[in-house]
Amino acid sequence: MPYPEKFHAAVDFVSNPHPEAKALSDELRLLLFALYKQATQGPCNEPKPWSWNVIETAKWQGWSQLGDMSKAEAMRHYVHQVEQNQPDWWSITYQTKMHLKSPSKPPEDNGTDATAALHENQEAINKTHARNQKIHEATAEGSWSTPYLSNTSKPLPRYEHGIAFVEDEMFVIGGNCGGRYLNDVWTFDFATLTWTSIACQATVDSPNSPLPPIAGHSVIQWKNALLVVGGHVKAKDMTETMVIRSLDLDSMKWSIVETTGKAPRPRGGHSVTLLGEKLYVFGGEDVARRPLNDFYVLHLETLEWTNLSSVTNAPAARSAHVSMSFMDRYLLFFGGGSVASCFDDLFVFDTERMRWHSAPVKGRKPSPRAGHAGAILHGRWYIVGGGNNASGCTDMAYLDLSQLNVWPVSTMMDDESDDGSVPEGPDLDDIEYDVKWTIVGTIPERSYLASEGMSLISVEDANVLVAFGGYNGRYSHAVSLFRPKNETPVHEYSLESELSSHLDSGTPKAANQGKNDGANQQLQRLQSKLDAVNKNAAAAKEAASQELALMRRQLVSTQAMLQEKDAALNQSKEQLSQQQAKTFRLEAEVAELRNKLDKVAELEKELKMYRQKQQVAGNTTGGLWGWVAGE
Repeated sequence: MPYPEKFHAAVDFVSNPHPEAKALSDELRLLLFALYKQATQGPCNEPKPWSWNVIETAKWQGWSQLGDMSKAEAMRHYVHQVEQNQPDWWSITYQTKMHLKSPSKPPEDNGTDATAALHENQEAINKTHARNQKIHEATAEGSWSTPYLSNTSKPLPRYEHGIAFVEDEMFVIGGNCGGRYLNDVWTFDFATLTWTSIACQATVDSPNSPLPPIAGHSVIQWKNALLVVGGHVKAKDMTETMVIRSLDLDSMKWSIVETTGKAPRPRGGHSVTLLGEKLYVFGGEDVARRPLNDFYVLHLETLEWTNLSSVTNAPAARSAHVSMSFMDRYLLFFGGGSVASCFDDLFVFDTERMRWHSAPVKGRKPSPRAGHAGAILHGRWYIVGGGNNASGCTDMAYLDLSQLNVWPVSTMMDDESDDGSVPEGPDLDDIEYDVKWTIVGTIPERSYLASEGMSLISVEDANVLVAFGGYNGRYSHAVSLFRPKNETPVHEYSLESELSSHLDSGTPKAANQGKNDGANQQLQRLQSKLDAVNKNAAAAKEAASQELALMRRQLVSTQAMLQEKDAALNQSKEQLSQQQAKTFRLEAEVAELRNKLDKVAELEKELKMYRQKQQVAGNTTGGLWGWVAGE
């Protein structure tokens, strides 16, 4: 969160203490008061209060001692003091905000509530518009961009983590960093491009349910919770069956989902696909790292498991593949790997006929890979990253789902059987459907985007793909954004693809076609291909120029930030020197006062001695007069 919003949030946290907040000492309260005054009103210009009012005098002294400290510096010091006293203050604030978002009871149906709902809806629209504008400022069309993040706090580099997009935030849960499993929870706010660490707890009913360190799991949003399905854990946290944990988005508390039926064995690297109210789990690796190809479905309304492994023609055992649902009926699976090999096949599972199909594809397929990521953006299934046991995969591709004419909806809605039920429709093996891969472009081999175990989500209304994490020899925690072009993305051509495209077209050749006509047609194809290459080269050049311009803007922003930091540092040094000078003056005054006190003590001793002498002299004089008087 940027300033001054973060400062105001810290002030609200101090002014309205949460039950979990730590108590503030009197010294800290006095310092925070002075910093608040300095941040909101500037240097102290108020007259010194009467000395008998100890509290007001202490406040005035604390404020006046800040001197000419700038408002921005005072804000930063204020937040820093709050963080030192309560490191998880923002997590507590976030939980309170999320709790307030959910009303305890539905609003009444009256004009006031309708107006409030309309106002709230307009605020949500404005917030989404601001978020999308922020994303577009940080991206260049047709290329990957790494936005500048306004805060320094960020999650550890990792791969094999779980990810989910909720409202305007991206949740990152767990993962693997250098062989160490993680169980932290972070959110990335797209409106402010900032990271926030979320402190989560267990529920009262399930005290042993906090998320253990975990990797290779899947995260799915279901209603107002995030489900963490399966994953590899350390030996002390292993169970006999796969565990599903739920993170309530209101209370930010973990609980274990109790299921019935025969649950799958523990695993990681599997795929989890949500279709309606059913959760499909396929493949992965067991605790001994052996690849699996068993298939299960969890009915989320009844929380009952069903084993679908008996369905024939299933894909080979694999893990680290990707999956997605389509048309509320089909599941698509791509890639993955076993111990010694990687796959580039595409499988379709028909959830109504309960059948597996190996989908025929056209165009140039993505190279065999495992550990890649996939996300749907405007009818296209994008595949990014992964590895092939030798290096990272650099080709980025998408599958155009609009061309999957496998479900004739209009026909099926019109044709009902005699008993009123809708027929199952044609089998995939009995109809023709077009599945075509398109290569978007290539990624540098050493880029963190050519990584295994990375994640990919889509922000549909912003037309952006978001990648996070991964491992390609180094662990990454970079956030990267990709905004596709409106025009057709870059295709890569080869003689093999040209020949296969010609053969698949099925256009018959006329028997009387002469050699010259054939040569002319071939020349025209080559010319068309050359024109396409030139067009793609121009588009690539434009994308590179846009990315270079974006990098320049980021460089200028970084330089401005460094200058601001240097100015703040110089100002802090100047203030420190002023404080040191004040300290030296105070020490000199104290030394002078001590000298005066010593002199006063000496004067008191001399006065005492003088009084004693006077007393002795007085006694002697009284005795003489008495002798004269005859006494």
